[in-house]
Amino acid sequence: MSTEATPSEPEATSDTDAAESYPGSEFNRRDIAEFTADDTEATANIGKMLTIFFGYSLLAMIVVTLWTVWVTFGSF
Repeated sequence: MSTEATPSEPEATSDTDAAESYPGSEFNRRDIAEFTADDTEATANIGKMLTIFFGYSLLAMIVVTLWTVWVTFGSF
């Protein structure tokens, strides 16, 4: 008895799903559109987080620089 797995075509629930499927893919066009929308939202959120982290880092560097100048020279 052979234990090799044989690839099988995913069964389409309708003719529309069969027409929308990509060859060799288990996802149809609707799934890919949802993935694209989710990826777009995630990319936007990551960009916002990076912007906030950059702003915080810049603010922290400015505060530490001013504090160092104040401690070193006594005042501005």
